[in-house]
Amino acid sequence: MCGILYSIQDQTSQIDHPSVFGNEISEENGVSFYETDDTEKIKSLLIQPQLDNDLILTKSDQMKLDNLERLRTLNEKLISLNNTIKKKLDDDKLKQKLEIEHQIDQIVNHPIHDDELLNQDYNLWNDLISRIACRGPDYIQYQQFCHHDKNIQLFSSILSLRQPFNKQPTETDDFILQFNGELYNEECLNTNDTDFIIHLLSKNLNACNTRKLAVLKTIAELNGEFAFVLTDKIENKVYFGKDYIGKRALLYSMVDSRLIISSLPPADHSRQNYIECKSSQLYQLDMTSFKLDTVEYESIWSEFGSDQRISFDPLVYNSSIANVSSKIENLYKVLNNACLKRQNTIHPLHETQGSQLGILFSGGLDCTVIAAMISDNIIQNGNRGYIDLMTIGFDNPRTNMKASESPDRKLSKKSWFNLLKKYNNELFKIRLVEINVEYREWLIHKKRVEKLIYPANTEMDLSIAIAFCLASRCSNDFKIELNDEIPKNLDFNEYMEDESIYSTFDSNYASNAKVLFSGLGADELFAGYSRHESIFNDINIDASDSILLKKYQELSESLIYDIQVIYNRNLGRDDRAISSWGKELRYPYLDNKVINHVINDIEPNLKLKYEWQLKTTKKDKVGKQVKTYVRKWILRELAEFMGLSWVKDEMKRAIQFGAKSAKLEIGQSKTKGTDNL
Repeated sequence: MCGILYSIQDQTSQIDHPSVFGNEISEENGVSFYETDDTEKIKSLLIQPQLDNDLILTKSDQMKLDNLERLRTLNEKLISLNNTIKKKLDDDKLKQKLEIEHQIDQIVNHPIHDDELLNQDYNLWNDLISRIACRGPDYIQYQQFCHHDKNIQLFSSILSLRQPFNKQPTETDDFILQFNGELYNEECLNTNDTDFIIHLLSKNLNACNTRKLAVLKTIAELNGEFAFVLTDKIENKVYFGKDYIGKRALLYSMVDSRLIISSLPPADHSRQNYIECKSSQLYQLDMTSFKLDTVEYESIWSEFGSDQRISFDPLVYNSSIANVSSKIENLYKVLNNACLKRQNTIHPLHETQGSQLGILFSGGLDCTVIAAMISDNIIQNGNRGYIDLMTIGFDNPRTNMKASESPDRKLSKKSWFNLLKKYNNELFKIRLVEINVEYREWLIHKKRVEKLIYPANTEMDLSIAIAFCLASRCSNDFKIELNDEIPKNLDFNEYMEDESIYSTFDSNYASNAKVLFSGLGADELFAGYSRHESIFNDINIDASDSILLKKYQELSESLIYDIQVIYNRNLGRDDRAISSWGKELRYPYLDNKVINHVINDIEPNLKLKYEWQLKTTKKDKVGKQVKTYVRKWILRELAEFMGLSWVKDEMKRAIQFGAKSAKLEIGQSKTKGTDNL
């Protein structure tokens, strides 16, 4: 993984030189240069000062903490009044309600003048370099030079997970490459993927009529999770973009004849100029005219063809599918292969004790399937080691719910217990890592996460991203590991009666996992949201096959749209939040081959199933036909096929509700997820 920062502007324009490197920047042949692979120096010089500056309690936050008990008392009174007012309108009670709301507002939104969070000597380049260094703590490199009449600055930070190690930016006589991500092309699974890109580019330069076509053909042939900036020094062009699904963050800002391309936005007001790169297109800057153009992936694939092309030609509704079992087996093979490639390409530069990989784990269907595949692959290969399942919960002062009581915590413990009974052996262990976030800690990290996730800017974005961000930090947590010898027939409920008999605990555990797996993408591929059900709301019990065909076509179109916009809804935001701890996120469900398979080889009525059931209520003495839905039906059947029956019927629960990271603050009860921060 790499953090990318690239700037190009007129040579006559004023340059923001980074001062963070002091007088250690060397000058040679017109190039300003700095590099280091000293991880302690990177941490002390860039990472820790940035965290110290961001992770602070403001005066207004401290006021909330100091008045927390009073806020709780006021909130309880408000809930009681609201319940009374619902039954009977009462002017006195309405006045009491308004007065309590005013008192809460005075504490929560008190006009305290917080100390300025940005240093008076704020320097854009220093800020971006420090933030981007957090993404890659193994190596950093800075360059500044003039090319024709343009000034170019580059900074890369690397979390090295593919060997042999390759410095970045990578430079040849023709090109400068900054590459953030992982490739899973068969030709480079056992080597450095940056080297593979350079070799592929060289090959295509010999095969294509123009340099531009060679660049576009090269990018279109890449399979993986990536973002990049490629400078063509011969034709004075800059190409940048991301993979077609958009699994890595990349932003750009073009103001006053200056183009900045960055993995992260800056902390100051100028972040408003930063735009998320679209995943469906590649960008090209002509240095001479300073004109920015785009090229659609679809047009590149149409011209060259590519094994990596994602085809959106879904199967239609089929009421009589005869080979469902083979469909389930084929889905297993494709998804398992996506997991295996992502597991086998973890070769960190600095070996550490413990787990090399972790899983963001709610205990639900999507992540449990992934956890089971990863565990089985490790065992089948005879490998030794651990995996960490990261489960997060938040203490919520508004509802008085503890992190340990959150729905995801309860489910994750149940799924972990069943997984380890199935897979634990002498060589391989599954550990549950419980991450409990207190209200104070949430306040400390909130402002930093808001800065990281921009241009994502809603309450829902924050509540999701802060859960992922603190789960991926993986430190000062509570680890549970099952003892080697437990009764084979031990039931989960029996285990919960006295965990200490069967488990060992570590109350101050820090996971060393540098790669985290996510189940993101399953809901978009297999119809996991309520909006997918709503397509069928107006269907009656006598609906003809032609009507069902139309409705399932609408479902397929909705699922395709979900995949096409997932870069903007989820992926950029999550990448910026999680990678800020020097962790890399991998998405098996969003593998190109998995997407192609699910869209083009699995009928939509195997994704969302519904049936009519006769139900009798107290109101209706006569039974009433009611639709019942099963979202992600074939994925649930896959869980059954894999022996994960306990999770087969678990319903979708968004992380902000499962971990209780939404609406933490008293006075937020009326806040909507779509409200801007």
